[in-house]
Amino acid sequence: MSRGEAHLAVRGKDRLHIITYNLGGYSPLILKSIRNRKELIAIIDSSASTSMHKFVIRGLHGRFKMIRQRLNRDTCLFSNWNDLGSPDYLNEEEEKIFANLCFPKAEMKVIDIEDKVDLVSTNEPFGVERILLEAL
Repeated sequence: MSRGEAHLAVRGKDRLHIITYNLGGYSPLILKSIRNRKELIAIIDSSASTSMHKFVIRGLHGRFKMIRQRLNRDTCLFSNWNDLGSPDYLNEEEEKIFANLCFPKAEMKVIDIEDKVDLVSTNEPFGVERILLEAL
């Protein structure tokens, strides 16, 4: 297992999970101190830094299924709700739209690995990415 400032990686026998995230330049302590909606919106609207994570994974051999799932501003329920003006209630039509919009973007492919693979993850502010490598 590896844990860094903005990532977590867990390696099992036939699989590897990596989760990367971007707190928008804020520390967890500051984010935990948010007291109301206005402070939260101000923090999200003022965050503009994209983060990049580079990983070199060694000791993998063979064919792997790679699944990448991303949550970002376009797929985040809070961001879409904020774009609507942060209403206290949503009507039925808005709930259906949110249900179709707010889920991770996914990308899948099969890759062949001989000893090492380089992975790069880029996250918008308050974005999250999950990478799964699974032996076939």
